[in-house]
Amino acid sequence: MLSRELVVQALKNNQMSKIFIQTDLQHISINQVVSGFDINLFKALTPPLVGLKVDRFDGCKVGDEVHLRVGFLYPIQKWVSLITYSNQTNDTFDFVDEGRVLPFPLKYWRHHHIVGKNKKGIFIVDSIEYKTYFKPLDLLLYPLFFMQFYYRKGAYRKYFARQNS
Repeated sequence: MLSRELVVQALKNNQMSKIFIQTDLQHISINQVVSGFDINLFKALTPPLVGLKVDRFDGCKVGDEVHLRVGFLYPIQKWVSLITYSNQTNDTFDFVDEGRVLPFPLKYWRHHHIVGKNKKGIFIVDSIEYKTYFKPLDLLLYPLFFMQFYYRKGAYRKYFARQNS
C-alpha cells in the first residue's frame, strides 16, 4: 500500500507517470522473440476488458505507425503511435513508440520496448512514461496502467511458449 507521504513525494517528482516492468523468458532465443514482435503478439498482450481494434500495424521500425481504437469493453477512442526509435544488435533489440493521437485523458505517451539477454535467458522490458491533463489523474491512472502492463508478463510467457513449441 502506498503511504500518503510516498504519494505526495512521487507527485512532486512526477514519478507516478513512469512504469517499468521486466519479464524474463527461458528456452527461447533473442531472434525468436524479435521476430515475434508482430500484430499477433500485440493482440495477445491486450488484457481482458480492454476493447481494442487494430486499424493499422506497420511494425517496429522507425517511421512505422500503429493505429488503434481503444476503450473499456468497446473500442471507441482513437490512438495513433509512431515508432520514433529502433535499434538491433546481436544481444539487444529495442524500439520506442510515441503517441501522436491519444485517447482522452492522455496528453503524452512514450513506450520503450527493450529485448535483451541476461543470465536467466531473454528479458523484455516495458518502460512507459505518460501524462494526462491533470496531474492527480496521473496518480489515479497509475494502478490501472501498472496492472495492464503487469498482465503482459504472463501474456509474453504464454505467447512465446506457444511460438517455441
